[in-house]
Amino acid sequence: MNGRGIPRDLEYAAIQSRLDYMKSRDAKSEELINRLKQIQEGYTRELDDFLGAKSKEYKAFYEKRREAARRMQAQFKPTPEGGKSEIEFKKKRLAEANEFIKNLGINGNDLKSIRNKYQEQFRQVVGKATELTNSKKEGLW
Repeated sequence: MNGRGIPRDLEYAAIQSRLDYMKSRDAKSEELINRLKQIQEGYTRELDDFLGAKSKEYKAFYEKRREAARRMQAQFKPTPEGGKSEIEFKKKRLAEANEFIKNLGINGNDLKSIRNKYQEQFRQVVGKATELTNSKKEGLW
């Protein structure tokens, strides 16, 4: 027995159970990460096929947009003025994106359908993972 009055074999069994649980959780996390990588690779491949030679230009444009959004995020305070500036920023970004796509000479609706297809796959995978996590948490209590 240990100092708390718990038999050693029971204590070891509890430790082993916890280790098994952690290994299982890590394996499921790795599965999730791999599935999300597969979705990202599929999206990138289909996007490259659709855009062809314009792919690099498109990716560079969207990387600049992401960076601008990161920089602007701090300015969107939870105030009426912050909300207005966020709406203005989003409208400006949408107009710029539409103009960019138009100038590339590609069909924006086709591009949106590709993006939506992969976003839906992403949502489903994350939703299932979240659902499993929540059901396990509920089962513990």
